[in-house]
Amino acid sequence: MRLIILIWLCSTLHFAQTALEKTEIDLHSTSNIKIFADHLFCEKDYLRAIQEYQRYLSLDTGNNDTIRFKIGLSLQRIGRLNEAADYFDQETVRSVFFKEAGREYFKSYFLQENYNLFRSNFNDKINSKPAFYSGESKNLYYFSFLFAEEPLPEKSFLLTSVTEDKRGDLDLFYDKKISISYKNPVLAGLLSALIPGAGKIYTHQFGDGITAAIVTGLTAFLAYSNFKAGHKFRGWAFAAASAFFYGGNIYGSAVSAQIYNAQLRFNFDNELKIYIEQNNYFLPEYDFCK
Repeated sequence: MRLIILIWLCSTLHFAQTALEKTEIDLHSTSNIKIFADHLFCEKDYLRAIQEYQRYLSLDTGNNDTIRFKIGLSLQRIGRLNEAADYFDQETVRSVFFKEAGREYFKSYFLQENYNLFRSNFNDKINSKPAFYSGESKNLYYFSFLFAEEPLPEKSFLLTSVTEDKRGDLDLFYDKKISISYKNPVLAGLLSALIPGAGKIYTHQFGDGITAAIVTGLTAFLAYSNFKAGHKFRGWAFAAASAFFYGGNIYGSAVSAQIYNAQLRFNFDNELKIYIEQNNYFLPEYDFCK
């Protein structure tokens, strides 16, 4: 009886070990690698998802359009934008995600915030790979002109180029852009040369402007008073201080105009970026994690 029980236990352990070994081997199958990679992707662990997807690609010999597209999305979401664009560019017209890859290709360049490079690349790609062209990409292209520091194209040109559903928004941002009231740094400097602090007040630096006027005027008055009283050393010392504050007030006014303008540009660009982000760069959502 004991012998039978011992044989039964040995058999059971043997079958359990065999099953465990099969399970361990199965964990490294292509299907399980893909399942794990998809889990990492949906958990937004994009770096490890990329590694697992690439491991899957090295083992799988089938059609991998979806995997390549997910790798591109993962690279884009961790900021490796040039690599993401390269993956999207690999998709051919036979790919299930060809149109989506085209949209994401242009988005990857747009996200680099070098809008001149983005437009140059857009024009080159449209000529070499016209099937990449889409209405959503076209919207990104024409909205990118609003980020440029050079003069804007004619409004009619931009409005007739974007899709109809975005014309109202583009019109609004176009008017905001051209209505921004920039300050002239040269004028700010000249104003402070005529009246110390006036240039700062011109750039809405009211406290600094009043301070500059008081300090410059006070040191000039002290210089005059000391010269009149025969205190030449103190007179020259206050005169030098007055000249220093006077020159600094002119230079500071010109700089404050540049800072004022940069803040206006930043505020506009930030508002436009938020709008484009909220509209998902005019692209459809891809829900691979349902």
